[in-house]
Amino acid sequence: MAQGAGSTVYCPFCGMPNTSGYPFCSNCGRPSAPSSITMPQHNPFETGTAGSFSDFNEKRIANTQKGFLLLIVGFVLQWIPIVQYIAFIISLVGAILVILGREAFGDRHSTFVVVAVLLYIVGFLAEAGLAVSFADSLAGAFSSGVTSNTAAFVESEFATLLWGSLAVSIILALSTLILPYTLESDTGRALLWATLAVQIVISLVVIVVIGPEVSHAVSAALASSPPNLKPLVNLEGSLNTLRLLGAIPSFMLAGAYYIVWKRIAEGEIPSPLHLPAS
Repeated sequence: MAQGAGSTVYCPFCGMPNTSGYPFCSNCGRPSAPSSITMPQHNPFETGTAGSFSDFNEKRIANTQKGFLLLIVGFVLQWIPIVQYIAFIISLVGAILVILGREAFGDRHSTFVVVAVLLYIVGFLAEAGLAVSFADSLAGAFSSGVTSNTAAFVESEFATLLWGSLAVSIILALSTLILPYTLESDTGRALLWATLAVQIVISLVVIVVIGPEVSHAVSAALASSPPNLKPLVNLEGSLNTLRLLGAIPSFMLAGAYYIVWKRIAEGEIPSPLHLPAS
């Protein structure tokens, strides 16, 4: 079909209207097929003015912006006891909005979002598996009563839990790093990598410093019959210190995600679409 001057060709990949005669789509950059059909009156992606491709894209951008804002709030609150459960729900809603709006920022960002989600699912399942395995081991250890070997067994299982938790924390940290990565400025990317390094260091501190404290408390608690729980109660101070340490990467993540939110709010990303002059 001949294409008249000034007629409109709709990209077969993303639906963006382009002036005929240009070989590439002004939105996704993909080549226009030679057999593209000129449709000056109708866009297959359009279901009305409010449902046009442009409006739909704006909705996806808005979803992403809101999603990052909710994730920021979740990061700021997640280290606070009790409130952390509310923070998880807020972050979950934010992540869903980012997922829904991912295609507005290109294929690379969309791929990174999918990978981040998969990593988070793997980390979540691994964390749940570790918890179930540890609980099952404890139940088996105490099912026949406390013996002289119980304390050593519990310490061994706890050490396994800590090292497993380190691996899980790295997986989850990678998911939060990958999610916004393609939308970040150089400063934001540096902050994301710094956050990952801090999270690894904190996990190692837990294993090297707090881990032995917990092991010693478990041994002391099981040294008497019935077990004396006071040594475990005395660990509260160490656990509070751990929460405070956890606040550091949380605020660093919030800062990195704020950079993305600001770039979207100011229209820096995605790049404005400019149709070629007819």
